[in-house]
Amino acid sequence: MPDDPHPFLGPARSPEWAKLARLAGDRASILLQSLRQAVGKITGSQEELLSGTPETGWVIRYGIGREDLFSLHVRPGALEGTLTLQSTLRDALVHSHLIKPGEAPDGPSKDGPVSLHAPLKSQQDVRSFVRLVVKKSRLMKHAH
Repeated sequence: MPDDPHPFLGPARSPEWAKLARLAGDRASILLQSLRQAVGKITGSQEELLSGTPETGWVIRYGIGREDLFSLHVRPGALEGTLTLQSTLRDALVHSHLIKPGEAPDGPSKDGPVSLHAPLKSQQDVRSFVRLVVKKSRLMKHAH
């Protein structure tokens, strides 16, 4: 039936697609703001824009002094946090909803550091990620 419009393409769908694209951008902006507000409460935390373009996104480093807390890759409509944890915090990952059952974070061994690459798609994702960041920041402060 050539007269039936395609449900996702065509001139009638352009306004709806534009709304969805803006919504995704708005949602990512809201999540980024929530993350920045929460991380800003960590004493001594610093934010540094490392690189970025509108096409590839931006990389932001968060740290305390010269030590990294985590990095954030911001793309249009998407956020991904990368956090490296020492073995002492490995158990915290097991209890995070950011880790799917049967999925292991990147790490060479059970005793070494482990890296978590987490897409931050919801407020729950942001809260879970921030809890891990706060735990890491406390260990960093106690180490000094």
